[in-house]
Amino acid sequence: MNRWLLWATVAAAVCNSALAGEAEQDDLGPVRPIDRWIDLGGETRPVAILCPDRPAYRQAAERIAQGIERLGATRPGTSCDAQKISPETHTVIALGNVNNNRLIARLYFNYYAYEDSLLPGPNGFSLRTVYDPYPWHGRGDVVVVGISNESRAVEAAGKLAERIRRGKTKAGVDYLLEVSTAPPPADSVILSLQSKRSPSFHVFLDSASRYLKTGQEAYARHAIATLHRILQRYRDDPDSDCDWPEETNSAQILATWDAFEECPLLTDAERHEFSLAFLRFMRSLKRHVSGYSRIGTDDLVTWNHTTFPLLGMYFGSRYFRDYYALPEADRYLEKAKACFTAQARSWKPQEDADTYLIITMGHTIRYCLAEWNLEFFQSGRMRRYADYVISICDSRGWLSGFGDSGIGRAPLLIQRAVPLAFWWYRDPGYLWVLDHVSDGRWENPFHRNVRSRRPGHLTGIRVFHLDPQLYEYTRRRSFYNEPVSAPKVPPESAIDKIAFRESWDKASQYTLLDGFGRGRHLHYDTGAIIVLVDRGERWLLDHDYLTRNTTEHNMLSVIQNGRSKQLVPSCAGLICQSDLGGPVGLVGTEVRDYCGIDWRRYVFWRKGDALVILDRMTAREPADYDLDLVWKVEDRGDETLAGERAFVVRRGQVPWRWREVSIVEDPQASGGKAALLHGGVSALALAVDLPAGEYRLAVRAYGEDTASDSLLVHTSEGTTVVRGIPRLGYGPDDAKRAARSAISLNLTDAGRQLISLTLRRRPPVRVDKLMLFDADGKLRLVVEAEDAPAPTEDEIAALAAKRFWIKWSDQVQSTVKRSHPKGIVVPVCKLYQRMSRRLAAGETAELANLLYTDESTEPLGYQVRHVSRGAVLVVGPDSALCAVRGASFDGLQFDA
Repeated sequence: MNRWLLWATVAAAVCNSALAGEAEQDDLGPVRPIDRWIDLGGETRPVAILCPDRPAYRQAAERIAQGIERLGATRPGTSCDAQKISPETHTVIALGNVNNNRLIARLYFNYYAYEDSLLPGPNGFSLRTVYDPYPWHGRGDVVVVGISNESRAVEAAGKLAERIRRGKTKAGVDYLLEVSTAPPPADSVILSLQSKRSPSFHVFLDSASRYLKTGQEAYARHAIATLHRILQRYRDDPDSDCDWPEETNSAQILATWDAFEECPLLTDAERHEFSLAFLRFMRSLKRHVSGYSRIGTDDLVTWNHTTFPLLGMYFGSRYFRDYYALPEADRYLEKAKACFTAQARSWKPQEDADTYLIITMGHTIRYCLAEWNLEFFQSGRMRRYADYVISICDSRGWLSGFGDSGIGRAPLLIQRAVPLAFWWYRDPGYLWVLDHVSDGRWENPFHRNVRSRRPGHLTGIRVFHLDPQLYEYTRRRSFYNEPVSAPKVPPESAIDKIAFRESWDKASQYTLLDGFGRGRHLHYDTGAIIVLVDRGERWLLDHDYLTRNTTEHNMLSVIQNGRSKQLVPSCAGLICQSDLGGPVGLVGTEVRDYCGIDWRRYVFWRKGDALVILDRMTAREPADYDLDLVWKVEDRGDETLAGERAFVVRRGQVPWRWREVSIVEDPQASGGKAALLHGGVSALALAVDLPAGEYRLAVRAYGEDTASDSLLVHTSEGTTVVRGIPRLGYGPDDAKRAARSAISLNLTDAGRQLISLTLRRRPPVRVDKLMLFDADGKLRLVVEAEDAPAPTEDEIAALAAKRFWIKWSDQVQSTVKRSHPKGIVVPVCKLYQRMSRRLAAGETAELANLLYTDESTEPLGYQVRHVSRGAVLVVGPDSALCAVRGASFDGLQFDA
């Protein structure tokens, strides 16, 4: 492609922009020229074939070279070295995918190409012309022969050879975008596209990226129609701002325009108008960049409200600088480089919130890959980041919930953060984790020739020290408007998180201790236990949003002389750690000078069994102290004090209390009312007076959402049956018809029969009534859902349940409070333990708690005694003495 005219135009524009200074130009000048013919005969510049060093690929390269030579053109050379062959010097025919061809990888991470192990897939091929890709704007083109399975390489090469022809030169191709495995969109898909008429760049992205992945013109035509609607949006409102979906997808939106613009369905006039619209969009992002003016001055770590729009400005500025000499583009690119290269020196961003930190790191990683600046990977920081993400999730892959975070019940963090670590390192342990948390259903787009292997370094105790740049940022600056809280522990001991993982069994024990109580989307939770998981249940939890107070976390709150006069310090320090791979582990942390107290928290862990938490509070100055420990669990109505020195939480296999159920007026329901199951963990439980026996159950209900098509019906013996329901309306109210479609239930209770309905898929579901028939089809009982008799507490207590115990022997004021804070999606129950006393300087107070789980059918009966300062005796099936340095008991002295 001859670009001398283009670059002459650009050069003139650069000169003009130098005179214009910082002024923004409203018009781009002439639309950039595009020549869709790619010379493969070597007449305009050298041509080379770049392929993986495998026999099948070399044979495929030979097939293409022969096809070019037969047309009388110069035979291209073949290389397997991406450092020698690139668009910098050649027009390149690239064979393979992101996993085995580094040039295709660079195109892949710049959104020009999509070839991996899933696209085109093992049974197909793709042909794709990539014109003038970044960072080689103005130089060479690439023809991608996409191959997921090398056994298809020769076939794919033959398909390209068939399309090479004489044209402007002896051998070449016009625009190609063909994916052999992509079928034409179904009529339902076309109708869905036609219904999407929002003038949104996000809608454009959806259709344009689907076109680039499939080559199907219907998607391209919808993308173009959407861009015309966007033009009208700007005519109606020249100052139209981007919305949240546009801002958060701005990087891919602007990168996709660069790849989509060569689509032959676009006219030059359209391209010019659309480019102006994308320029408006890119410029609108600037006002959304948090801290824009400070970027480039002493950069350390950043956060998502900076990186979301800034990454979009980066992709847009590359395009507008190189094709239109946009005056401000270099400035935007400098901002992006300063921000992302600084963040790439760290494996953790400003955010101390599990769901947010992966956003900023994802943007940083995407920038590094787009620029092919691989130091983040080569330094091992990518591995540290991936290990951290895995370690802040339990053995199901569910997030732990620190910082602003919801109740996650899916392995989202690992699925989003770890794949690129696997791509780069080819680590079989990362593949194993991805498969494990996805129950073997992870669709691996990367290396299919790596055999997974259980990682050996991610169980036991894992300590993650605070990233040095994040430590430095915390030392110098505040994150919001709170006072600067410089760490009171040295950088070498400052901790971010400590993970305790028994094993990779999904029901195994896991807990996370937090050492950092600042950051963006922060909570003041230094020293808190974020989560405790055991027997497949979350017991202790955090999982809240904008609920920052220390009293809302599993930690110490200090009141000095009746006042809480300062926030918890920003960082905890590590004072001891021991985990040699045996059955026992120990961690000790310290929070210094917390409202006049030095707080040490020791965690003694018998893996898979019990934890002893010993909290030692030492006064720095004489005062009256109220020392409050909080333990927070989900409120399901079965959490209570068990005597003066124990707290117990019960979790049955089936929910036997009403949860997330509302009674609503419903004229279509038989009684004029219905029970609305409106939440993800909704449960409608009832107890009915029927003798034990075989029954058939019919439920008159319907799903208000098209994805709400079934209920789960549970009995007290543990049986679960799926009951299908209609969608968007009740069926006929006919007992005979209901009897024919009823499901079988075996009810075995000696007293009343217990039944519970929960959601199989999404809420909301309306339940009108339940009808129970005997084995002969006779209607025995009708229960209106709004009047369903709930099981009694005695009936619930008699059922088998998992239990979580907190036990202590120290004298404290213990209270239990229930609440539903605005920032958490579930109600919570909190155990408060208060020690109130006058402490002299250097005087110590201690509180020891024993945490363990058991089954009501197999009670463990552990007891705890705080036998001396620094020493705790646990008595039970596996008795133990837990002691720290300086403790003494029964003639024993401890100095370890």
